[in-house]
Amino acid sequence: MTKAWVVAPGANVHLVSGRIGLMSMDGTAPVTSGALTMDESRVHLELVIALDQVKANLLMQTAVRSLVKRYNATALIFRGSGEVGHDPLVVIGEAHAGEVVVPMTLTFERTGALAHVFGTAYLGTVDLPLPGVGKIDNFSFSVETQLTLDAH
Repeated sequence: MTKAWVVAPGANVHLVSGRIGLMSMDGTAPVTSGALTMDESRVHLELVIALDQVKANLLMQTAVRSLVKRYNATALIFRGSGEVGHDPLVVIGEAHAGEVVVPMTLTFERTGALAHVFGTAYLGTVDLPLPGVGKIDNFSFSVETQLTLDAH
């Protein structure tokens, strides 16, 4: 039997990078939609995060605006799946933002109508349009959010 939930919009995803020189990126972006389906063997998760609504420190704000403009990436759409029976669930998939595709693994802990989702994305080398920063090798960022699930 398949169970399905809709992710209620409004939760904020916390985005944090590792250190970049003396700074790190830190910000939030709202979840605009999503869905969770689960049967006896598989779980599927989709999240849509509004990159064009990121609230962040100057470094992240500049990087995200550049990404949105350069790649027409107004939203980050994550789609992934995993095996049921693990606690917590691990969902492996890809996050798409315009032309950018990033492999991502999210850990998912569901308690009733709430879901705690967290993970890390590795983007490799990233060019930032900031004086003195330029290229960042091995760039990654962490994702964390608390979602409300509505039965569907």
